[in-house]
Amino acid sequence: PLPLWRRYDLLLVLRRFGVAACSRPMVWYIYRPHWNFSSSHAPATISARQGTYLKRSTALSWELGDADRRFVASGASLRASRVGEVSDPVERRRHDGSADHMEVELTPRSAQDLECLDAQWVIYLPHWAGPGVPGAMVARIDTWLKRSCQQSWRLPEHEKIAIPVGGALPKSSAIATAPLQASTCEATQHAMVHVPSLEAARLRTMAPRMPLCNHFAWRARHCCTRS
Repeated sequence: PLPLWRRYDLLLVLRRFGVAACSRPMVWYIYRPHWNFSSSHAPATISARQGTYLKRSTALSWELGDADRRFVASGASLRASRVGEVSDPVERRRHDGSADHMEVELTPRSAQDLECLDAQWVIYLPHWAGPGVPGAMVARIDTWLKRSCQQSWRLPEHEKIAIPVGGALPKSSAIATAPLQASTCEATQHAMVHVPSLEAARLRTMAPRMPLCNHFAWRARHCCTRS
């Protein structure tokens, strides 16, 4: 065994780099009706039946900040090392729907995949232009980053980010080549882009404030745009 002073030095190094000495997988909460389960026992594959969230509590997704929720698109799958009923009494009593939640702990690989899934956003291509900053997408008109190819006015506020005309996505936001899963013809005019969580948070803070930007609010309420 390591001498005591060596173990102390090792602990300091772990703390310096943000690593817990005895780390456990993060506990997430999921809304059971939104998921399919390959098995009632872990390890299990959980697949999203619709666009949904993994959350740090059983609170409603729109009540949580971006740091406490991760979006998963319909059809995406993750591997869970543990699946079980909600064990925390506070979380079980948080609201009427808490009983329909489950606790999951993801495998290390799926924990990384979750961050990639959360970085997936959808744009309406006719509203964007490639010219401008080399490699960046620039908004030609007021538009949105969205969590699906649904029309923006149908989506709740936490599932879209307003982008004013001239707003640009970072060079790293490459358009995905995989087709979007949708039954409408408009899906062919949408594309998926990768926007890391920190960049999405920055864009959200820069988004026009409603209803101060009346023109943008009017566009959001009416069908003058298909974004």
